[in-house]
Formats: sequence, C-alpha cells, structure tokens
Amino acid sequence: FQAEDGIRDVERSRGLGDVYKRQLLPVALKIVGVDWFGWPTDIVAHLQLVIVGGLIIIFLIAEPHGLAQLWRVAKEKLRLWPFPH
Repeated sequence: FQAEDGIRDVERSRGLGDVYKRQLLPVALKIVGVDWFGWPTDIVAHLQLVIVGGLIIIFLIAEPHGLAQLWRVAKEKLRLWPFPH
C-alpha cells in the first residue's frame, strides 16, 4: 500500500499467542480489574505482564522439554491407544 493513501500495512499476526496476549487477556483483565474492582489501568497492565511471565515459568517447570516432548508423548499414547498393555 502507498503511505500517501493513508492506508498502512497491517502488522501480521504471529499465531494464537498473539490473540491471547493482545486481545483476550487485556480485555478480561480490564473488565475484572478496572470495571469490577476499580483498580488503576497501569496496575492492570502490569498485572498482565506478571500473569504471562508466571504462565511461562509454570510451563517450563511442568514440561521442561517443551512442546516437542508433549508431542512425543501424545504420539506414543496414540500409537498404543487400542492396546495399552
């Protein structure tokens, strides 16, 4: 697009994580934190960073080998599914 038309290229999404971080979590935190509890918006914005960081830490503790290990486990279970023994 041409910049003089006033139309800019839209930033491309990087996957489902973008939807979660950019839309669902901030909207939910705004409704709960600002609207229900009356917290200042800057506290709610920092709370979002704390929640995302906490989820990353929990995921790394629960599954240190990441999504690749979860995929390997799922494939192994599906391979043995009809006959578990």
